Amino acid sequence: MGCGGSKPEANVTAAAATAPPTETGGAASTKVTPKMTSGTVKLETGASMPLVGLGTWQSRENECYEAVKAALDAGYRHIDTAELYQNEKEIGRALKEKFAEGLKREDVFIVSKLWNTRHHPD
Repeated sequence: MGCGGSKPEANVTAAAATAPPTETGGAASTKVTPKMTSGTVKLETGASMPLVGLGTWQSRENECYEAVKAALDAGYRHIDTAELYQNEKEIGRALKEKFAEGLKREDVFIVSKLWNTRHHPD
């Protein structure tokens, strides 16, 4: 799943179940917000990484901010970014808001990458 190239709401809810029908057969009037769940893989460090995450490559300005918030609301707990993507500030802003709302930092697995020429021993 990624947030680049399309509306974040469509990406986050693509696999979501629709609202159950009402007694009259129409769609329910309340919005259903499904919670995404996925398995995890145990890394050599002992950390558990969720198998499904939000990819942020090629996201447009402000699009990633909204997508990260929507993904976290939907239950995603794995966010993938990189210095090269130039969206880490937007992701940080979205995470800061969600942490202030009660989401725990230790419940979110964040992957970020550096270009090979950016690795320094210090």
